Amino acid sequence: MVTLVAICFCLMFKTRLFQRFKREIAAILRRFYLFLLTILSTRNKDKRVQIEELIKDADIKPTSARKEILKLLVGASKPLSYRDIETQISMDKATFYRNIAIFEESHIVSSFESNDKKRYFEIAKVPHAHFVCNGCNEVECLQKALEFGLDGYWVETIIVKGLCPVCQKGIGHGCL
Repeated sequence: MVTLVAICFCLMFKTRLFQRFKREIAAILRRFYLFLLTILSTRNKDKRVQIEELIKDADIKPTSARKEILKLLVGASKPLSYRDIETQISMDKATFYRNIAIFEESHIVSSFESNDKKRYFEIAKVPHAHFVCNGCNEVECLQKALEFGLDGYWVETIIVKGLCPVCQKGIGHGCL
């Protein structure tokens, strides 16, 4: 598998596309590397080791605040907003967002904004779509791959909006 990754890197560096879109391809390769690291590290290692490797590979200082944020995001089954995790962390809002900005620059964490103007964060994996309910504002990762692309554009995230099964039945919090 490592040989396949090395071949892909070599081919990418030799193309004219790399010269033209150097930053975009570097970000794609970084995300792919982090995805592979996530898959390989979760097989045999606990969350603490996985978090330390994410920080080390991004070449950022491993502070207790950064480890605390990553611990919550690694253990989450869906994207989290600051409101979702503020009671679980022992830091102020400025420290949280300063560290999140560092994680986003390093491509460890990705984010998007939902209907309720909250920013949601998750560990950067393979790009995937999110569902945002118009009724209760719940956010979910869509497991089903959506094939979508635009010629000449880099699609970073896709957000699908509608009503979740609970709100369709009219029994959810904030249902229309």
